[in-house]
Amino acid sequence: MRYNTVYFVSANSYLFEKIFLCELKKNILKNKTETSLGVETYYYNEIDLSQLLESLATSSLFSDYKIVVLKNADKLSDKDKNTIKKYCETSNKLCPLVIYISNDIENELKKDFGSLAKFVNLESNSTQLLKQYIMSILKETGKKITVDALNLFLEYNSNHIDSAEGELEKLIGYSGDKNTITLDDVNAVCSNNADKNIFKLVDSLSAKNKNEVFSLARNFLEKEQYPGYILSILSSHLLKIYRIKRLLELGYRKTEIQTKLDILSSRYYNNLLSQATYFESEELGRKIKFLLETDRCTKTSKAEDCDIVEMALAKLCL
Repeated sequence: MRYNTVYFVSANSYLFEKIFLCELKKNILKNKTETSLGVETYYYNEIDLSQLLESLATSSLFSDYKIVVLKNADKLSDKDKNTIKKYCETSNKLCPLVIYISNDIENELKKDFGSLAKFVNLESNSTQLLKQYIMSILKETGKKITVDALNLFLEYNSNHIDSAEGELEKLIGYSGDKNTITLDDVNAVCSNNADKNIFKLVDSLSAKNKNEVFSLARNFLEKEQYPGYILSILSSHLLKIYRIKRLLELGYRKTEIQTKLDILSSRYYNNLLSQATYFESEELGRKIKFLLETDRCTKTSKAEDCDIVEMALAKLCL
């Protein structure tokens, strides 16, 4: 099977990046004598792309197959675009290049590269991709899952993709020697406490109930390893609310919005819609920007992360 030299991939989670690389490895190794394939990862702002691709084009003539991954490549210079085009045209395909990009620049790059590169958008149907991943893992372990149990698992995890892998491992372990995973197994192992708490947190912020906000924040800290998680999940939640408000203003219907935002559960959507009445769009935009800026501070400031998060939550209550 032939495979492209360069892939531009839109993936909104680490798990989907992992799935894509696994599938690419299978395609490359199909009908080959090799049984393994190396992966080298680079960051766009840390390397000289022309030197990297020149070395790959030369070394691949004398070395084994490998995949080269390039991350943080949302602002490719014209010079680097031309370098990649040259690699597409001259490479012997022993070293495919996987470039992770945001969904926002996909159309621009399609105009630049045309059929020279392959574009893979894993964000457009993430729920279906998660479902396929679950079924493939269960097949490998010799287990089946009932339809209602699968739907509940998807409902709990489709909004927290990167936690789904660990949740599935726990579910398989819990089911023990049973051949089929049931609804009771999913209810026993998986929980949507993160969703419940974030909805409660937004309710409390809207009501400016500082004591309740801090209490819920402590619940998160007891379960998560780092304080910045609260800022991350809160900004993500508010962004969903913001997108729903904007799409409603543009005349989209409920089913269209759920499809566009890949929200599987109607109950989850309705809860978001209810909280959308708390805020004006401009206010939401300011809060999201503030949370993202504060999250960056937790990575660069010398102050304690817990103190930064507490001050941020207190400010949001004003």
